[in-house]
Amino acid sequence: MASSRTAHLFRATQPASIPAGPGTTASELPAPVASATDAPTHTIHFNGNDYVATTVMTEIFRRRAQRIVDRGESELVPLLHSRGVELLLITPTTEVAVVPIQIGTGTALRPR
Repeated sequence: MASSRTAHLFRATQPASIPAGPGTTASELPAPVASATDAPTHTIHFNGNDYVATTVMTEIFRRRAQRIVDRGESELVPLLHSRGVELLLITPTTEVAVVPIQIGTGTALRPR
């Protein structure tokens, strides 16, 4: 990337263990902590485009992309963001920046 943004490199992570087996039903799986309808919390910078996504969607994308990079493979990775769904091509040389959205605390205004 030829910008002043700081690219956060993907780091290897361990996927959360979800019980699975022939007798596992959907009701036995852990409930998600947050829903996909939460407020956007991250911006994903990819190939000159910016995508705004929730914490849950950002983490799903980041983990999947990291696994692909760790394996040295290339794959299309879906990203659900504020404007819809995109398939992003992730390769070992892909530059992706995942940046939290920061909102300042601001200044309290006092009457004169």
